[in-house]
Amino acid sequence: MARKKTKHTYWFDETDEAIDEYNSTTDEREKSRIYEEKLYYPIFRLCEYMVNTKPTNYIQMGREEAIHWLMSEVTFKLKDVDGSNNPFAYLHLASNHLLMNENMKGYEKYKSHSTIDSETDFVMNIVSDNKTDTIIFNEWTDLFSQLVDEIHKNKHLLNLTRSESKTLEVLLKVMSDPNEWQLEHFSKDLTNRLKEETGLSSQLTRPILNTLRPIIRKMTSNYFDSGSVRKPQSIEWTKRPASTRVPKELKDDKLYEEVYREVLKYPTKKVYKKYGLKYHTSSSSAVQYGYHYREEVKWE
Repeated sequence: MARKKTKHTYWFDETDEAIDEYNSTTDEREKSRIYEEKLYYPIFRLCEYMVNTKPTNYIQMGREEAIHWLMSEVTFKLKDVDGSNNPFAYLHLASNHLLMNENMKGYEKYKSHSTIDSETDFVMNIVSDNKTDTIIFNEWTDLFSQLVDEIHKNKHLLNLTRSESKTLEVLLKVMSDPNEWQLEHFSKDLTNRLKEETGLSSQLTRPILNTLRPIIRKMTSNYFDSGSVRKPQSIEWTKRPASTRVPKELKDDKLYEEVYREVLKYPTKKVYKKYGLKYHTSSSSAVQYGYHYREEVKWE
């Protein structure tokens, strides 16, 4: 029986079974048939999603080319999937790391054609090709180090609950150790890791991840642009509400502006009733969050 549909409506239990079937046969024709009939579409959709949502500023390929390049890399990774791990979680993580490294390689090439204005840049421009992976690793280590330091300094601004603080502690421990976030050593997906180490359900660990996602995304973008997670874009340390569902009527900017000003002063249910908004979740924090982060809102 297929698993319950989620936003990833292209990946089901049948897909996981097809991967097992693909790995269990040595007949190349049979492998090709299984791939074309059962795996091509879900892998294409996964790679399309990753290319469309992850930082690819420095990847030296067009969108379509990047999708098909990632598909070939993910297909190669199918052999590493076994019954002890979640195929979707593993391939999602693998594709994320593949894009990160390819983006970093493009960044190195970009820097090699830029003005050399520091000793570090000079060293990076004259190293031989066999040092490239070391440079990439060191730069990612620096990025994660800056991310951890910045989150540590500003976590008090998020007014975290006890469970959120506990989750954040484990998350920062993972981010602080390169042996944890390097793909080859990341044996379990992050959600399960947090669940095991905190003893909390995913319902309790998810809110802090949702809160940090746009913050880390912006800090990473800053790092690619300036070498520092703090600039050029300023970071808003805003706690994301458990629900970010907002009435679709508020897509109208003028109406959203009015409702946003009202919920700052009056109970949200009263404001919803005034504007004729019928919705089962009338959360003030969701409306306020959505006003500042429109791209993160679920319009329903």
